Amino acid sequence: YKDDDGWPDLIPFILKMSTSNHPSQTTASLTLVATIAEYAMEKLKSHKGTLEKLHGWIGKILQMNVDGGGRGGGKAVVLAQVAAIKALVQILMSLKPDSPPAAAFGKLVGGIFKITADVSRKDMDDRLLELLTQSMTLVVNRFNMILPLSPKIIDLMVSIAMNGNSEGSCTPENKRLALSIIVQIASRGRSNIKTLPSIQKSVIPAAFSFLKKVEMEVDEWADRGSADFEEEDFRVGMETLDYLSCYLGAETFFPGLWRLLPAAFSSKNWRERHAGLMGICAASEGSASKISEHLQPLVKFIVPLINKDPHARVRWAALN
Repeated sequence: YKDDDGWPDLIPFILKMSTSNHPSQTTASLTLVATIAEYAMEKLKSHKGTLEKLHGWIGKILQMNVDGGGRGGGKAVVLAQVAAIKALVQILMSLKPDSPPAAAFGKLVGGIFKITADVSRKDMDDRLLELLTQSMTLVVNRFNMILPLSPKIIDLMVSIAMNGNSEGSCTPENKRLALSIIVQIASRGRSNIKTLPSIQKSVIPAAFSFLKKVEMEVDEWADRGSADFEEEDFRVGMETLDYLSCYLGAETFFPGLWRLLPAAFSSKNWRERHAGLMGICAASEGSASKISEHLQPLVKFIVPLINKDPHARVRWAALN
């Protein structure tokens, strides 16, 4: 298709498909759009009016009501919307960020997160993974486009990490990816998000909760050198707290963690005590200045656990 005379009827055919009311046809044609945008963007730009028509088409699909059903049912609509989002993201990746077409398509980005929120409340984990992956691509490569939306995106990612869909829970992979998106937002927009109330209220508690997801029995854990970090949820929680501590700074980060520690240290659940100790470890690089201000109460919390805690993993964490 990159050849000058290759498949001249393809783009007109795709645009004709945009008038279809059948979600499966829409999905197939938008998949073609994403592929062309990735490998032959100049072809799309060379057809007069094509980008404008694609903009209107994608925008219309993003506004479709998932629960409205239509031909093919609600899941078929979601498939079409996921395809539209993939096409939108690939178009944005292929356009110069400061170009007028990129600015026009950038105005559609908010629809990605509305649909992601809708899908996260349904039993559609595969589709949610696709949407989170596209969100990560935008955060990493086109952060300025999503910066105004970052407070709402952070709230959405916390909701996915903590609650999942109404039928039960998102997959662990989706929950971990949601936390990773928050980390990427923090790394690029630290000065813009450090004053958000949600950082203290929900982001730090969400990451801290992942430290409690340790299941390995003591015998198995003792036989493996760095076994803590083989438990994936725990590892992601540690990395999230570590990165947030460094990106947001001690003044922003540590008060949110500090509020969680007394209840953790006094809990009868060994996972809670272990999480409190490992949370301090995770924050030690980025929050060293604030930790030094709290040495006396920290020592009071930690030292008795070294010898007296009944669980070996807690004793190890206290020494660590």
